[in-house]
Parts: sequence; structure tokens; C-alpha cells
Amino acid sequence: MQLCFDESCIQYWADRYDSEQSSNQSEREGNLIAIKPQVQQDGYLTMETLKEIVVWLRATWNLSESLIGQYSDAHIRNITSQAFMEIDIDESLRVLMGLDGVGDTIGSAILHLFHKDKYPIYSRFALKSVCERKSEGVWRPYVNYCRVLRARNEISIRTLDKALRKYSETSIP
Repeated sequence: MQLCFDESCIQYWADRYDSEQSSNQSEREGNLIAIKPQVQQDGYLTMETLKEIVVWLRATWNLSESLIGQYSDAHIRNITSQAFMEIDIDESLRVLMGLDGVGDTIGSAILHLFHKDKYPIYSRFALKSVCERKSEGVWRPYVNYCRVLRARNEISIRTLDKALRKYSETSIP
């Protein structure tokens, strides 16, 4: 895995992401980030929060409608608490993907926003920025690579994720 742009430009791309995001998208993202301490304290997501994540992702990542509405709030709490307790990179995502309508992008976004460990959002867009494509066995190396980049550049995983997303949409065909 290799970053398609110079590491010194991570903040530049993240800033472009912020400046080019609609006020509605920015507000949704801010609301989700603001509840992180409460979610981490509770140790689970509610159905309402899960729906907010899906709405934010649909607007930001152009995802299709989700099937999560079929589950009870108790089931969502149970699955997400199980995923948040996991320390294994693959298992955390696998648990969340057990919910119909939660694929690897939504699952990784949940981990990205609320897990105690640092996770990037796993999307075809972000992967383009590290010269990769979604395929079997890419998730774990991608997480580890992003964690190294984050630490080496002393930035948040959210800043790195924004940079990867923005670079992919403006610079790679």
C-alpha cells in the first residue's frame, strides 16, 4: 500500500474536504462526532444514531438505501456493543456486517466514528488514494497502513480519512 500523494499534503486535502462539503453534510458529520463520548460511554449505538450514520453516508458517499430499519433498538444495541468490545480488526467489522444493510463501508464508518481504536472508512474512494482496490484481504492491511500514516503525521484518523476521500474524488480518474 502506498499513498498516491505526498504525506505533507494530507492536511491540504482534508481542508479541501471540509471547505467543499455542504453545510448539511458538515452539520450531520459534526452531530455524529459530538455524540462520540456518549456512545463510547454507553458502549453501543441506538437505532436513531445508526440511521443518522446511514443518512450521512448516503449523502457523502452516495450509498443506496439501507435495510437497517427492520431491526429492534435492542438488537442494534446488542450488535454494536459486541463490535465495540472487539479488538480484532476483522471481527469488529464482521460483527457489524451481520446486520442487513450494513456493508463494509457503513460498518467501517461506525468503527471510524465510535470504536475506541482508530479505524478509517473502508471505501473504494479512499482505497484509490492508497493505490488499492476493495478485495478480499485488503481491510486489515488498510487499517494498519492508515494507523501508521496517522501516527507518523500526528493527525487524527478523521483528518486522514477526509484527505483520502477528497484526493480520490478530485485527482484520480
